[in-house]
Amino acid sequence: SPEDVEIKVSEPLENQLATTPGIEKITSRSLEGLSVITLKFIWGTNLDEASNDIRDRIERSKRLLPDIPDEMDNPFIFKFNTAMMPILFVGITAEQSYPELFDLIDKRVGDPLRQIPGVGTVQLNGGLERQINIWIDRHRLEGYGFSILDVKNVLARENVTQPAGNIKSGFTDYLLRVPGEFATPDEINSVILGKRNGNLVYLKDVARVEDSFKEVTNIVRINRNQGLLMMIQKQTGTNTVEVAGRVKKKLDDLQKTLPKDVKMYLVMDTSRDIINSLNTLKSTVWVGGFLVILVVWFFLRQ
Repeated sequence: SPEDVEIKVSEPLENQLATTPGIEKITSRSLEGLSVITLKFIWGTNLDEASNDIRDRIERSKRLLPDIPDEMDNPFIFKFNTAMMPILFVGITAEQSYPELFDLIDKRVGDPLRQIPGVGTVQLNGGLERQINIWIDRHRLEGYGFSILDVKNVLARENVTQPAGNIKSGFTDYLLRVPGEFATPDEINSVILGKRNGNLVYLKDVARVEDSFKEVTNIVRINRNQGLLMMIQKQTGTNTVEVAGRVKKKLDDLQKTLPKDVKMYLVMDTSRDIINSLNTLKSTVWVGGFLVILVVWFFLRQ
């Protein structure tokens, strides 16, 4: 339970990690079967050295503190900095197109954005993600002499795309492939499991295939309308303002290609804060320079 995790894991580890050099703040969250401890370091701290120090302290904690359960998994240390934060959050809503919204945005918006120079990742949160479910009638399956493992192996063998060599035309090579991945429930229904008593046994004889969606684990609403959230992260070392500008321009172009009921809204733009800071700095420099000139002129007059 969260209470047990807090007492037996979070608090003992917090006490050991609190004295780590360079640490500014430490917080923890105790959930069912999970402890998340966040350490914030003073700017300029070497995170590689800090990570090694943290690992050593955790190992000492496991040896010295008997209350930490033996079945606890080895902690996973994740280094995070502000450069890893998404630079843009885009809210997307739809009415009639909502069931297909996830795949629609991933292919027609996400893929073009991923090709923009400087863009690292494009992630989607919310919406309905397509999933094909196969409901197997165990009695019919066993009646034909097959097992669940047989079905799994056959589907894995059939659901592949095979390379088919290449064709050379002049100075250009064209790679060939034979698509074999399932696209519709009918294709899965037609998979042959084997032969029994001289007759072919298809998957549809022992199962029902359903074109559906993955279980919804989070719901996103934009202005009270159902939709999804798109998070765009830049590549390390690239200019936030330049990358955000390219992405926003591309979003304007892509909006024209989407169904009329699909609308994209800019929820958060971190480049605006940078631009505002630069404008403030410019204003401060101009005002400061003017005051310096004014003071120097005044004393020279004296």
